[in-house]
Amino acid sequence: MSELPKGLRKVFDALSQCYGVELSVISHEGLLYEYRGDVSRAESLAAWSPTMMSGGKELSFALVHREGATVLAVRMGEYTVAFEGDEKALSAYLKPVTRIASEREAKCGFCGFELDSAVVTCPRCGASYPFTLHSCPKCGYTTLVRRCPKCGRSIDEDGRRVSVSKLPLATALGAVAGVVLALTSFFLFPSPTLISASFIVPTVLGGVADLATKPRVRVE
Repeated sequence: MSELPKGLRKVFDALSQCYGVELSVISHEGLLYEYRGDVSRAESLAAWSPTMMSGGKELSFALVHREGATVLAVRMGEYTVAFEGDEKALSAYLKPVTRIASEREAKCGFCGFELDSAVVTCPRCGASYPFTLHSCPKCGYTTLVRRCPKCGRSIDEDGRRVSVSKLPLATALGAVAGVVLALTSFFLFPSPTLISASFIVPTVLGGVADLATKPRVRVE
């Protein structure tokens, strides 16, 4: 028996942790080699999954429906890795799975850490999914800027470097000075615009505070 390819091992270990995956199996020529999930369904999936892909390609991928569920499978030589579960999630996982198995993973632009096989947790709903997905497959939450799991630097989902900056302090201070001047004029020369000013001034001040703290994202 040949050794399980490294790419398939990484695919299996990564996706077995992810949201929407109910059953994960590795089969060797149709026989159950390893599984995570319901054992009563594992042998059936292990025997059936290699038949999803025909032809003599060294590396094959398939996404099909089977008995009310969706199956994502990858075959490499004698081995097949298959996942059964939620259609939306498995469809989203196809791209990172393809890159992992092909050993073409997206890498951190700072430290070179491989990202497709890294699993992150959605800050909104707690679902786990591959780092390189644009949004959470469960709730749709999108994170534009992420931290590399290894070096902690700011990158996007494809590993590109991201600069996160705030509005220059001088600009914010200039805006505040303008508001102060307007307030001074208002109190020195009262007018019927009292009601309007009482609404406008807090609004302007809030906007200045937002400008001074809101991050600006730039992909390098």
